[in-house]
Amino acid sequence: MDRRTQQQAQVDDASHGQAFLALAITIPICLCALVAITYIGARSLIGQALGGAGQAALEAGLRRLTIGSSLAAIFSAALTLAIGGLGMSRLRQSHEATSQRLQESSSLDELTGLPNRRAMVERLEAEIVRAKRTGSNFSCAIADIDRLTSINDEFGYKDGDAVLRQTAAVLKERLRSYDLVGRHSGEQFLLILPGGGSSEGLQACERLRAAVEKQVGDRVGMDYLKVTASFGVAAYEAGDEGSEAVLKRADAALARAKAGGKNRCMA
Repeated sequence: MDRRTQQQAQVDDASHGQAFLALAITIPICLCALVAITYIGARSLIGQALGGAGQAALEAGLRRLTIGSSLAAIFSAALTLAIGGLGMSRLRQSHEATSQRLQESSSLDELTGLPNRRAMVERLEAEIVRAKRTGSNFSCAIADIDRLTSINDEFGYKDGDAVLRQTAAVLKERLRSYDLVGRHSGEQFLLILPGGGSSEGLQACERLRAAVEKQVGDRVGMDYLKVTASFGVAAYEAGDEGSEAVLKRADAALARAKAGGKNRCMA
C-alpha cells in the first residue's frame, strides 16, 4: 500500500472521529432548544386562552412537564456522549489496527508476499551488527531467475509473474527456519543465511538451485519450460561496515555464475 493510500486512511479515521464528536455535541443542544421553545410557545398560548387560577394550574403542570422533558434531554445527552465515546474508542482501535496493517504491508513485496528490498537490507544491517557483537558468521546470496526477460517476451508478463511467485514460494519452503528470503529487485531475490560462511552458503544455495530447476516449471503449468536460477554467495567479513560491501561481493559472484553458463552457484 503506497504512502498516499496510508495518508487517506488516516484522514478518513480523523473525519469519522470528528463526525462522532459533532453528533455528541449537536443532539443535546437541539433537544434543550426544543424544550425551551415548547415551553415558551405553550405558555404564550395558555396566557391567551386562560386567566386566573386555571392559568396558574396549567402553568404548574407545564412546569412539571418541562422539568421532565429537561431530564429526558439530559439523559439523551449523556447517552449520546456515551455512544460517541464508544464510537471514538472503536475508531481508535480501528486506526491502530489499520496503522499496523499499513506498516506490515509497506515491508512486503506485493507480487510475491516476501519482504521487500528495504526490509531485507534493514535485516541484513541488523545481522551485521549481531555478527560484530557476537563474533558469529553468516552469508548472504543473490538469486537471479535465468532468462526471465525471454519468458516475459515469449509467454507474456502474466506467466512471467507466475514464475516469479512460484520461485519465491520454492525458495521460502526450502530454506531453514532461521534463514530469510526477500524480493531484491526485478527477477532477483536476496537470501540471508546465518550460521556459516561461504561453503555453508554454497551448499544451501545448491539445494535451492536444484529445487527451482525441478519444481517451478511444473508449478506454473509449464513443464516444457526449464526454469532455472543462478546464485551469487558472499560471506560476512569482519571489515564490513554495512550491507553495501557484502552485497557487492554477492553481486560479483552472481555475475560470475551468469557468465559461467547460468543455473549454477558461485561464491
